[in-house]
Amino acid sequence: MKRILNKEEIMPFAVALLIGIAIGISLIFLINEVDTMTTKEEINSFILNVNASNSILNQISNNAASASIILLLITILQISCIFSPLIILIDIYKGVQIGFLISAFIKTLHLKGLKYVIVLLPKELILSSVIIIYSAIMFKYSKQLYILIKERKSLDIRIYAERIALLLAIGIIISIIAISICTLISTKIIKII
Repeated sequence: MKRILNKEEIMPFAVALLIGIAIGISLIFLINEVDTMTTKEEINSFILNVNASNSILNQISNNAASASIILLLITILQISCIFSPLIILIDIYKGVQIGFLISAFIKTLHLKGLKYVIVLLPKELILSSVIIIYSAIMFKYSKQLYILIKERKSLDIRIYAERIALLLAIGIIISIIAISICTLISTKIIKII
């Protein structure tokens, strides 16, 4: 069976995510007092909203929309070839979100914040894994497209577009399923904490 990706193709995107996480963790120490208070208010609002009955569906729909937008943006950047290196910036952005989530909860709620991070982190890591793998696949397709254009070889646009659309659909479906399962589980656990 032919492998779609190898470690060397995934590594730059994983490193970008780790750099983003480090930046996100350090951001909590760089923000001023007003932003710290806003962060505390948002965290408290999040905790209160978890107990609302319609909260789970809102969280799932918001997270699914966010994941779909990120995957669509990666796809658009890939198609344009020239902008495909910007895909790494998306991975850094996702890492910053995760890093800030970790540091904000721990700094705001201390030990209880660590419990929230342990509960919320799996969803973010699963979604990040999907984004990293999808980024690497799209970057690989972008390189192939660039080579075909450079060597002036023929390209069946319909087949290429179908492959890209199929990969996007699979990425979105996997993201939505993972988000739904993790949100349902984490919401139940958060209510216990």
